[in-house]
Amino acid sequence: MLSSKIKHKITRKNLPSLPYIKQLILGILYLDKNPAFDSEAACWLDANNGVQIYAYIHPEEETWQHQFFNLIRSKEFAPFISAIEIKGPDLGTNGTRLYDLSELLKDTDTQFTHLFDFEIEQTSPSHENITMVTCDDFYEDNGAGGKILDKMPNLISLTLPSAPSPTFFERDFHPLEHLSLQAGYDHQGFISRLAHSDCFPNLKTLEWTDGPGMPLITTCTPKSHLDMLSQKKNIQIEYQTLHESRDLGKLF
Repeated sequence: MLSSKIKHKITRKNLPSLPYIKQLILGILYLDKNPAFDSEAACWLDANNGVQIYAYIHPEEETWQHQFFNLIRSKEFAPFISAIEIKGPDLGTNGTRLYDLSELLKDTDTQFTHLFDFEIEQTSPSHENITMVTCDDFYEDNGAGGKILDKMPNLISLTLPSAPSPTFFERDFHPLEHLSLQAGYDHQGFISRLAHSDCFPNLKTLEWTDGPGMPLITTCTPKSHLDMLSQKKNIQIEYQTLHESRDLGKLF
């Protein structure tokens, strides 16, 4: 969790001397906020003066969400951000809590070059909604996972609540080391694709969660895919469903 890594809390009464963090805090404070919702964000400095961001986003407050994503992806702030954690209430439409990252991942030249940890809250067994990540879609990744890696070329740890589409593997190299994923509505053959890929040579750990028992989810990742991954990759794999867990062990 991002909160365990926070070193220095920044408040409005104690703004830091570094201009980029001061401007970012003020920018967040003055986003257009609908009082009917509870979206909010805060940021801190880590020990290396990188900016760590925590955001609590109400899924129905699209205006605030778009403004927030536009703010942090701007060239003034993106290069200084080291970690982002996004959470929100268990609310959604037709059983889906959706995080649309299209505004954050727009095709621009700006990258999060010093961002090492990106986390979006996953579905909990107690949730009534399945959490999904997308770009301009409702039930599909639509390239969001791949765009995250494109925008965050030095990312070390990634946590997502739904399986990335095949664009996730369309690269020669990425330094990703730790990956925590849930299948969402469709596992998209992710485990098989990972077993056959060679673009993540630094990957050390994988947490993979299937979702049977949740509404509209009836299939699991085939055991043959998991076996193939464990045979091909020298990584620690933890497999679970939302209702039970089994450790596949360390592979060295």
